[in-house]
Amino acid sequence: MTIGSPEFFGQAVRPEMLKVAASVERSYVFEACGHSLALEAEVRLADALKGFMLGRDSTS
Repeated sequence: MTIGSPEFFGQAVRPEMLKVAASVERSYVFEACGHSLALEAEVRLADALKGFMLGRDSTS
């Protein structure tokens, strides 16, 4: 799983991870968010992490 934002590597996160991983199950780019995902999009980040760990997609 990869998560980025326009100000935090954006669309580049997934391709970079694919250089060292066999696959990327999920990839998110949180729009309207800056460098600090945990401070600026805490609910979306928590939902994405919980969904990933519990095996369900909980973000839109």
